[in-house]
Amino acid sequence: MKIIKSFLFLMLLSNSVVFGQKKEPLAQITAVKLGNNYEGFKDSGLKISKNEAVRLQYSQNYLHFVFENKKNPKNRVFYYWMDGLDYTWIKCEDCNQVQYAHLNAGEYTFLVKTGEKGDVPAKFKFKVAGNIVNKWWFIPMLFTYALIFLGILVYFYILFRFRQKLVQQRLIHQEKMTSMAELTAGIAHEIQNPLNFVNNFSEVSLELLEELKSPLSPKGGIEEQELLSDISQNLEKINYHGKRASSIVKGMLEHSRTSSGVKELTDINKLAEEYLNLSYHGLRAKDPTFNSDFKTDFDGNLPKMMVVPQDFGRVLLNLINNAFYAANERSKKAEMGYEPKVIVSTHILANSQLLITIKDNGTGMSEATKAKIFQPFFTTKPTGEGTGLGLSLAYDIVTKGHGGMIECESVEGEETTFTIKLPIQHI
Repeated sequence: MKIIKSFLFLMLLSNSVVFGQKKEPLAQITAVKLGNNYEGFKDSGLKISKNEAVRLQYSQNYLHFVFENKKNPKNRVFYYWMDGLDYTWIKCEDCNQVQYAHLNAGEYTFLVKTGEKGDVPAKFKFKVAGNIVNKWWFIPMLFTYALIFLGILVYFYILFRFRQKLVQQRLIHQEKMTSMAELTAGIAHEIQNPLNFVNNFSEVSLELLEELKSPLSPKGGIEEQELLSDISQNLEKINYHGKRASSIVKGMLEHSRTSSGVKELTDINKLAEEYLNLSYHGLRAKDPTFNSDFKTDFDGNLPKMMVVPQDFGRVLLNLINNAFYAANERSKKAEMGYEPKVIVSTHILANSQLLITIKDNGTGMSEATKAKIFQPFFTTKPTGEGTGLGLSLAYDIVTKGHGGMIECESVEGEETTFTIKLPIQHI
């Protein structure tokens, strides 16, 4: 078909040359207007040339041609043909214009002639540029750019996560060091009590032994039995307080040690009581003006629980520290009759769950604050007094590490209660 069109077009051009002389067409293209989907046709101002092709953008693919008969303007019979689109001449009676729309990219020649015998056509050559979207290389190029852009996004995301992890690790380390500092101060005070008992009872026992060895001391009588009984009791007390000091040191070492992640059978009542005492004395060592009442309400039938002692100890220490902090903050307001108090209790629920509560009568929290307390880096404490990771870590340890739940109930300005629920595993 293209061969036939080209042949016809060549025949048409040959008719315009007679014995080496060019014929002038009777038809004249007087205007070429451009348009698109959204606007009407407008005068293009294009220079109409017989030989030079006009270059048009892809969006300029709506064309409106206006023509006339130079010799006889009243004669409105024309034949037109768009080479590159039409297959033959198209007759147009009583008209002097024609429109073409949606022209694809390519080269075109618009021809128009009168119906008079021997007339040659007037021509307008133009070329419509291609749309970049239709280029063969557009999709590969777009895909390449998309991969590059995606690679940049992934790179910055990995860099962001790496830096965020570094910051988190530093803050976690800071949180642990802060709790360790408070714990160490508490231990220094707490361990002093059993050591004082050990020293005092040791001195008394030495005095009793000296008295027993004295030649003036009666032998074999009631007095000797009483001296031996006193020494025996003193040794028992030395042994008791020595073990207590050893237990405190052991607790400190376990807390400072990196968690092994291994669960062990643990006496939760004992663990909670140790950290309650250590927390209180740690805060007292940090702030001598701090004072608060505290007590325990433990279920004596509580079985030993399978927990990671180091991790769960950090949870208890964090919650108890927060409870004392809130009580201390409220005490600074000097309310009439206010006495700060922290209560730690344990209880076995009917559904085979262990319930641990840490309750304080401190400042309490608003609903907005309570909704954010387990979010990483959220803190209500002044700058430098908290990292905002304590409760977030506690939440992860309880829920992810031990399959439990941790909840908070609070009344602003009155009290706060943290509740931990752990499933009781029967060994």
